[in-house]
This record gives sequence, C-alpha cells and structure tokens, in this order.
Amino acid sequence: MGKGNKNQSLIVKFICLFLSFGLWLYISNVENPVRTYELKGVPVELINQSSISDANLAIVENQSFTVDLKLEGASSDITKAKKESFKLTADMSAYALKDGDNVVPIQIVSYPENVTVKNNGFLGIKVKLEPLISKDVSLKSQVSVSYKENIYQQNQSISPKKITISGPKSTIDRVSEGVLIGDAKDIAKDFQKKYNISFLDNNGKEVAGVKSNYNEGELLITVSNGKTVPINIQTTGSLNKGLSIASMELSPKEIHIIGDNKNLSKITSIDTEAVNLTDLQSDQELNLKLMLPEGVTVQAGNESIKAKITLNNDTSTIKDTNTTKDISCKVEYINLNEKFILESSTETTKITISGLQSILEKISSSDVKVVVDLANISVEGKLQQTPTATILGQNEGVTVASVGNVEISVKKKV
Repeated sequence: MGKGNKNQSLIVKFICLFLSFGLWLYISNVENPVRTYELKGVPVELINQSSISDANLAIVENQSFTVDLKLEGASSDITKAKKESFKLTADMSAYALKDGDNVVPIQIVSYPENVTVKNNGFLGIKVKLEPLISKDVSLKSQVSVSYKENIYQQNQSISPKKITISGPKSTIDRVSEGVLIGDAKDIAKDFQKKYNISFLDNNGKEVAGVKSNYNEGELLITVSNGKTVPINIQTTGSLNKGLSIASMELSPKEIHIIGDNKNLSKITSIDTEAVNLTDLQSDQELNLKLMLPEGVTVQAGNESIKAKITLNNDTSTIKDTNTTKDISCKVEYINLNEKFILESSTETTKITISGLQSILEKISSSDVKVVVDLANISVEGKLQQTPTATILGQNEGVTVASVGNVEISVKKKV
C-alpha cells in the first residue's frame, strides 16, 4: 500500500472516531436516555449504638458497613450520583440484638433527585456482635528518655498505675498491658508530662478498638546531679613484722554519685570503711562499705565495693626503702561556672609520690586521678591553679608529695 493510501486510511479512521464521539455526546446530553448503574460500597451509618452496650454487647472490630445500590435514572443524573450523595442508616435500637451475626435493615434517608434505588427485596447489613467485657490492666512507660550531661534519674513513676478497659471480648482478651509511648529528651530537671495510652498484646502489637476510663497517663521523673569520683581505701593499725602490701585492687576504682550541686561540689573522692591491717595475715578479698556524705547516694545503688589485698611475706620486704617517684598525669577540670568557657588549659602535670620502692614501682599514671576544681573562678583571664591528686586504690604508705601547677585561660561567654 502506498504512502498516500495509508494517509487516506488514517483520515477515515479519525473521522469515524470523531463522529462516534459526537454521537455519544448527542445521545448523552440531548436524548439523555434512562439507564441503570450499580454503585458499590455506599457507607451505612449505625445509629443508636448505645443500645448495643445496653445489651452488654460490643461491635467486633475490623467490620466495614457498606452496601451496593442498583440505581436507575437519566444518564446525566446517574453520572452525577456519588457515594456521598446517599445517606443510609441502620437503627441498632429497633431490633433485638444477640451475640453473633445480626442482620439489620437499612433505611434510605436521602438520595439524589431523579435517581431511583432499584434494589429488589430486603436491603440490610450484617453486624457481628460479641459480649461486652471489661478488665483492669497495668500501665507502663515506653517513653524514650534522655538526660543532659551529669543529670541522672532518681525515681520514675506513672499515674494511674492501673486502668480499666472495655470492649468486645475477642479484643479485650488480646490486651496484655497499657503503655505510654513518646519521647522525653535532654531532661535537666524534675519532669512531668501526659502521654496518650496505647494498648498492646503479648507480642507488643497495638490492639485497636479498646475503650478506657483514662485516655492519657502521666509520667513523673525526679532527677539529681551526678559526678564520677575515685575511691580511697582507708586503713588503720599496721601490718605484722615481715609482711608488706604487694597491691590493693578495688572493683570498681571509681564510683558514680548523685546529689545536689552544693554537696557534690565539695567531693573529690569517696573513702571506704577502714581496714584493720593488724588483722591481715594473708591475702584477703573484702567487701567494704562506702562512707557516703549525707545527701549523696550511689547512682547504681550499690553502696559497697570489693577490695583484693595481696601481701608479701618475705624477709626482703623488711629491707624495702622509702623513695619518691615522678609521674606525668592527665588533668581533669571540673565545676566551671556556666558563665565562663575554658579557652585553654595544661593537659598534663607532674606529681611526685613517696613510699616504699616495691610499691611505687607498680604505680602508673592510670592509678592517679588529678583534678582541678574551678568552682571558685569568678573572673576571666590567665590563671595558675594547683590540682588535687588522689591515688586510686590507695596503696599502703604511699602519699602524694607534690603536684605541679597548671595554667588555664578563662573567658566569659558572649
């Protein structure tokens, strides 16, 4: 077929399509014939639902109440008919209700003009009901909580602790607990907030369709300030002749304490109860109570530590001599007023310790905590400070002889 014949064929097809479309427009808008149409999924409103609970019944969840309507009318009217154009109701108070499937007649309250509903016979919906039950469940928190630096939780509580839920039996039987879900970020002071309550099954999945006597629960958190300090083992008496302390190992070496700022600012270490050296005849593992100041507690709750004391029982220990040892230690700066910033500071300083040579040989920088307390800084500028040095897991007879000064540069925040 030639190129000209192909073009003629396309023109003919286009003309036929155009004429067909014009004929359809003419019939639809001028002739406007009567036709039928099935409108699917028209929603039905359940009215007087209080009659369901009055009968100690409840609607089973995940039911859809819709019907399909057969409509008749002019083509233009049928085209305009939408689901929202119809109001259908099912009166739950007009019939005796029972556990199981209930077929409830539908009333057509309103529909578009010039459209007729042509459904033959009975028009109704099936509503499945179950016994209405209630039970008490505990309320817990699944709120994701975070705290600002050196702020620690002291206590957490929920109000109310129990709630009463109600609904269809199959739904309520699945509920294992009520939970508060949400976030509480960067808490810096005592916290109190209400959260919506969700209901979970044994697998942690949310259960819908539950009614409760509380829609919200309140989470209350009290907090305290905190800091980490070294532990000093205290001793009394003296070892018997021929004995010396090879090592004292503490577990842990440091403890995290909480309390108010006024008390914490004065604390650089925590002492243990005293160990009577006179009673030691061999290696010992002891549980030692921490001597906590009033108003200060241990963040983990355990107010005692373990101490492993190893002895030397050797005549050579009698000849052990006193000496000194210099150690370079990292410096920690604490308690600077929030009005200032630390522009620069000495990172390490030299400390000199004294004691028996056999003990000093085993002490390294990791066994010494060097701290500069900046709580009294009230002016900016370049300053000299003398740190406080504490020997962790204090070895018998070892003392800090001297601590090198450090330089800092402090500036007020803009």
